[in-house]
Amino acid sequence: MYAAQQYETMSPGRIVLALYDGLLVRIQRAANAFDDNDLSARGEALQSALKILAQLQASLDVEKGGEVGVALYNLYTFVTHEIARANIHDERDALMYCGSLIQEVRDGWAEMLETQDLVTPPKPAGGGGYL
Repeated sequence: MYAAQQYETMSPGRIVLALYDGLLVRIQRAANAFDDNDLSARGEALQSALKILAQLQASLDVEKGGEVGVALYNLYTFVTHEIARANIHDERDALMYCGSLIQEVRDGWAEMLETQDLVTPPKPAGGGGYL
């Protein structure tokens, strides 16, 4: 319940950042499971990673996002296929490559949010708006 309340207070941009962070955690868990030869843990981590990728992809508005939206959609599709392939062919390096791609996008997203926070004035307390 606490996690759900936490997300309710986040901006959409911060939710996307949290999804990227969660995706990176799942990829690292899967990599650790590769190292430990733990197929069950690897499967659970990768399944969770794929669900996060599906959520990220479903939340895209490609029309509003223009070229960036299309590029993210294509990246999510590529990473989804690569994660599945890495699992089937026991290719830990392919999984880590996916992680590096997501890390790069995550870091850019975080930087954009920081810049936006510096430029955008805070909303008035109570959400009452301006009269």
